[in-house]
Amino acid sequence: MKKNGLGKLYDRLTPKERFKLVVEAEIRGDNKEFGQLVRSAPRYTYEHADPAYTDLVKASKDLTWTICLDLLPRLSNMRMARAFAEILPLACGTFAEDARDCYLRGRREGAERAWRAAGKEGDLPKGEPNGEGSGAKEALGRLSVRMEWASEGFADVAHKVELENAKRALTLWEAFGAFCREELGMEPKKLVRFWYEAALEEIEELEVRREEVEIEREDVEKTAAAIEEGWRKLVGN
Repeated sequence: MKKNGLGKLYDRLTPKERFKLVVEAEIRGDNKEFGQLVRSAPRYTYEHADPAYTDLVKASKDLTWTICLDLLPRLSNMRMARAFAEILPLACGTFAEDARDCYLRGRREGAERAWRAAGKEGDLPKGEPNGEGSGAKEALGRLSVRMEWASEGFADVAHKVELENAKRALTLWEAFGAFCREELGMEPKKLVRFWYEAALEEIEELEVRREEVEIEREDVEKTAAAIEEGWRKLVGN
């Protein structure tokens, strides 16, 4: 290239032309031309925002999303457990009514078969033989007590599941709040509103349960320490 004077045209090469010539010079072992081609490539100056700031922005987004994506499934489980606890008594009431009807129908059919087997004709007499006596009342009473016990027991389990999920979610939220105030000087809701506003309504619902749930300060402190450790890795210090 130097012999035919094309070396003076290095600065006019397109990127693809320069790339092709660089490859060919390297293959030929022409280090001089290789260097001239590389050094003659156009130079550009770029500006970008302070990396300390941009790293902080990215880290705050990553952390906020991580916290929200941990919280939301817990909040969903909490709502499902609450709904189950509310619906269960109604369902058990319906089941109890069906069980009562089935019991009385079966008792009456049994009495009718016994009546026929004894060679009797006509309708069953009123009272105990047709399933409407004191024995039926006692059995129905036991059935009602059993169904009420089951309803209250399962509803209590569902309520405990709801509170357990609320406790874990509140522990994480409290820890995140402590970190935000100490490290960033702002309330955690502001970060959530900025990066993941859709989650804010559900988080506010969680705060309503604060009076019902007692969280352990030690757990909050441990979680906050873990959040801070993750933050240091995100911002690189």
